[in-house]
Amino acid sequence: MVNLQEKSQAANILPPSEVILKELRLDSKQVKLIKPSQQRSHYRAVINWLTKYNPDPHVANLEKVRGLLEAFDHLCAVEDWRIATKLPYIQLETGSQFHWQLYIWSYFRELISLHSKLITITRETGDRQGEGYALGNLGNVYDRMGRFKKAISFHQQALVISREIGDRLSEGQDLGNLGLAYYHLGYYNQAINFHQQYLTIALEISHRYSEGIALNNLGLAYKNLGQYEQAIYFHKQALVVYRETGNRQGEAQALGNLGLVYKSLRHYLQAIDYNQQYLTIVKLIGDKSGEAIALGNLGDVSFALGDYSQALELQNQKLIISREIGARAREGAALASLGEIFIKIGKFTEASCYLQEALEICREVSNRAIESETLKCLAELHHALGKIETARQYCQQAIALATELGIPLAAECEALQLKLDSTEEV
Repeated sequence: MVNLQEKSQAANILPPSEVILKELRLDSKQVKLIKPSQQRSHYRAVINWLTKYNPDPHVANLEKVRGLLEAFDHLCAVEDWRIATKLPYIQLETGSQFHWQLYIWSYFRELISLHSKLITITRETGDRQGEGYALGNLGNVYDRMGRFKKAISFHQQALVISREIGDRLSEGQDLGNLGLAYYHLGYYNQAINFHQQYLTIALEISHRYSEGIALNNLGLAYKNLGQYEQAIYFHKQALVVYRETGNRQGEAQALGNLGLVYKSLRHYLQAIDYNQQYLTIVKLIGDKSGEAIALGNLGDVSFALGDYSQALELQNQKLIISREIGARAREGAALASLGEIFIKIGKFTEASCYLQEALEICREVSNRAIESETLKCLAELHHALGKIETARQYCQQAIALATELGIPLAAECEALQLKLDSTEEV
């Protein structure tokens, strides 16, 4: 049988079994002394999963770390909280901790179970710092799934704990996580406030990794407010920090965000270049959520260039991945983009179906920026169908929401309203 060390080197995921056992302070020789036998069986299962589990290197990523998940469950069964709480933070050969690697791979169901158990354990043992970590990580999962209000609830609880125990790094991270959730809800000025606080703390404690995240997220908010030069400044600064600290996921995100800004500026060749770099990295590190975003970004550029066939293919790929990983917000965005494409190619029935579904999802997850874009598309669809009064109603809703958000789309909607006002009902 191939041992775990050989297998992990082939799969480039797990460290050698002896390293894991040492880090967990788990002595396989002592297992036979454990009583009663039922408890001993669980520990033997932990050792076996960590040392003998031998998946093929070509299996799905989740199966490559199945041994860690099973070991965690067995440790929880015997209530060995000391070891159980260490296991999710084992450093993998990818450079990420186990729980974060699951996040990169978008295994949200497994992560919700993992972090929920950690919250229960840390509350039972009085480990306030561990509880804060678990709350924040669970908030990150819900944010990635598009359940932003639920994410805010967990991040707020985490922030209370980090301030209570005086953990400045965690406080900054919790503030940044809240900023990202508010950004996704369309509250860009609130997001900027949170990210500025995060950046201040990162600089204060000289934490470059956090500095990169704060800079990148500030760029996102300024981009959506139409302040493109400011956005470019922050994203380029973030890119430097990410590369310096070896944060490949962050590097990919900064590249993709620069692509978004240049697309908004109609610098399409630059937008394509940045998004192709983004796509290359996320595929390399197995970031399925990032892959969906990169494909959608490239689809948006193809749409802007009038290549509707390519745009349709790319957005369909984004939709498939988003549904696979349960990312509802991105599913809604993909549906909205597909609806817009179908309007352009004259397939109005398909456009209506996709846009209505997109609108439902956007309202379900409170993705107000994409909701406003969807409403504008519905106005354009009904304009094309000659249903001017319905088009006006959608357009007015889009204007109200875009104005509330303070985004450039408001001006586009007002221009559409003027066109509608000069058109008669068919």
